[in-house]
Amino acid sequence: MLVGSLANWPKFMENAFENLNPGGWVELADIHVKATCDDGTLPKDSALYKWSELFNDAAAAYGRPADCAKLYKEQMEAAGFVNVTQRVYKWPMNTWPRDKKYKELGMWAEQNLLNGLYAFSAALFTRALGWSPEELELFLVDVRKNVRDRSIHSYWPM
Repeated sequence: MLVGSLANWPKFMENAFENLNPGGWVELADIHVKATCDDGTLPKDSALYKWSELFNDAAAAYGRPADCAKLYKEQMEAAGFVNVTQRVYKWPMNTWPRDKKYKELGMWAEQNLLNGLYAFSAALFTRALGWSPEELELFLVDVRKNVRDRSIHSYWPM
């Protein structure tokens, strides 16, 4: 979970490769901060969808892309790693799934997102996008409503 932590992921992959002993390996587990759904229940005009797009735009403007996880496999291979395997999981944002395991995962993801939403957003939206703290808080009211809405079957690619 290093999204936003590194400005140069290819260099990280190169350093990791160079510093491993033969037979060594690296495992990465990270989120792609893009609100997604498979059934059309997350409209592009929803606050949650807009938030994830704006979040990605602002993170990219700061040189700390929030969609970096989608490039890990390619970057690892470019650094010299072989037999690179990538598995993408669906991490539900609330308890909409029927499956007990995913419902519980969604419960924790919802609490994590709701508890940290302002903290995740504040610097990016106010500094990179020029929003006022008040504008951000008003916008996040609707984002929180979307996150809580069980009829929106949103998830993070993980």
